[in-house]
Amino acid sequence: MTVEPAPLLRALIVEDDPSLRELIRGALDRAGFDTAEAAEGRHALDLARGQPFELIVLDRRLLDLDGTVVCMAIRRDTVNRDTPILMATLRATEADKVIGLESGADDYLVKPFGERELVARAMAMVRRAQRLRGQAFARSRDGDERGGVALDHAKRTAIVRGNGVDLTRQEFDLLDALTAQPGVVFSRADLARHVARADRPMTERTIDALIRRIRRKIEHDPRHPDFLLTARGAGYKLRDGGRREPVYVRLPRPVDEDARTHTRRTLVVDDEASVRDVVRQHLQLAGFDVTEIGDGARALDLARTTPFDLILLDIMLPGIDGVTLCRALRAEGANTHSAMLMLTAKDAESDKVLGLDNGADDYMTKPFGSRELVARATALLRAQQRMQREARAATGRVERSGISLDPDRRHAAIRGTAVELTKLEFDLLHLLVSHPGIVFGRDALVAHVWGGDASVTDRTVDTVVSRMRKKIELDARDPELILTAWGVGYKFVDAD
Repeated sequence: MTVEPAPLLRALIVEDDPSLRELIRGALDRAGFDTAEAAEGRHALDLARGQPFELIVLDRRLLDLDGTVVCMAIRRDTVNRDTPILMATLRATEADKVIGLESGADDYLVKPFGERELVARAMAMVRRAQRLRGQAFARSRDGDERGGVALDHAKRTAIVRGNGVDLTRQEFDLLDALTAQPGVVFSRADLARHVARADRPMTERTIDALIRRIRRKIEHDPRHPDFLLTARGAGYKLRDGGRREPVYVRLPRPVDEDARTHTRRTLVVDDEASVRDVVRQHLQLAGFDVTEIGDGARALDLARTTPFDLILLDIMLPGIDGVTLCRALRAEGANTHSAMLMLTAKDAESDKVLGLDNGADDYMTKPFGSRELVARATALLRAQQRMQREARAATGRVERSGISLDPDRRHAAIRGTAVELTKLEFDLLHLLVSHPGIVFGRDALVAHVWGGDASVTDRTVDTVVSRMRKKIELDARDPELILTAWGVGYKFVDAD
C-alpha cells in the first residue's frame, strides 16, 4: 500500500526586507509550507488574486503600499478573502496593533520575533481554519469545471466548451459565486451583496442586467440558456447535471453585519478577580456577553456543556492549568471549535509555543492594553465567522444513526425516507446530530437555534423537540435518538 504524501500548505510572504523574507521562508519551509514571495503590495495583490493560499504573512511597511491597505484589499476582492493573515511588523504600539487587526489581520506579531513563535502562530491559524472549515483546505481549483463552466482566477476568464471568455470584474465575481455551488439557487439580493463594492452598490435590477450580459457571452442562445438558469421568483443558479429540484441558499452577510448581530458569548477564566473585572468591563463595552470563572476545574465542567464563541484562559489556574484546560476543551465537549485566547503573565517564547501548540488560537501577555485585547478578541471571532460561513457553504452535510441532513438544501431523511421539517426543527436537529452525546441546555439551544431571542422560553424549546420527535422517532413516547437530560436539556444519542 502506497501512502500519498500530505499536500504542502501554500503561504504568501509579503516583506520588503530580503533577509527577513529569507528567514520567514526558511521557517515556513521547514514547517511544511510551499512559499511564494512579494516585496511590494501591488505584486502581493496580483499573487493573491491569482491563486489561493492557506496563510499570508504580511509586513506593515512595504515599498509601495501600507500593509493595512493590502490587507483590506485582500479581504475585499481576492480569492484569499477568507485566508488567515498574520501581520508581522516593527510597529509595536497598541494603536498600531489595533489598526492592523481592524484592517483584517487575524494575528499581529512584532519584530524581532522568534522563529518558533512565528511557526506556532502560523500553525495555530492553519489548524483553526481546518477545524472550522471541516476540511483540509479543499478549495475549488482553477479550471475545475462546475455545471459546464470553469473559471481561470489568474486571468479572470471563464472557460465554456473549451473556449476562453473575457469577463468584467462584476461578471466574474457573480459567476464565481454561482459556480461554487452548482444547482443552488441564489437570490438577487444575496448576489447583489456578493458583487457590490463599498463605492458601487448593486441593486437587484443591476443583477438581472449582469446575468443578461453573462448569458450573451457564454450561452449559445441567451433566450434559452443551458448554463445560467432562472429560478422563477427566486433568483439564479448554475446548471447542475444531475439535480432537478431547485435548492435555495443565502450568501453570508458582510463581516460588519455579522458583528452587529452576533451575541459574542465569552468565557473568561482567570484566578485574579481584578483581572477578570477589567477584562469583563472592556469586553462588555465592546458588545461581548461575558461569563467569568476563577478556577480551571469549574471552567471545564461549564464549558463541556455550554457553548461559547470565545474563551479567554490564564495559564496559572487553581485546579487545572490553562494549557491542560485548553487541550481538554479542544478534545471534546461543546467548545471544540470555539476561539481560544490565552491571556497570561508567562511571556517566554517557549510558553507561547506551548500554549499555541496545545490548542490556543492566540496568545497575549500581561500586562495588556484594553484596546488590543478587544481588537484580538474581535479578530478571532471575525475569523470564526468567515471560516464557519465558508464551511457551511462547502459542506455541512451530517449523517448519523439513520439521519441524513443537508443544510444547504434543507433536506432531511430519516432511515432513507425524506421528512419535512420546519426551519427551527431542522436547525435544532442539525445542532444535536452534529454533537452526538453532548448535552445542550435549553439556554444553549435558544442561543444557537433562536439566536438568543429573549422571548423564547424553555416551554418553546420543549414544544419544538416534541414535534420533532413525532417526525423522526419510531415511538415519540420512548425516544431513541433525541434524548432528555433531566433537569438540563437534550442530546442526540451517542453511537458509541
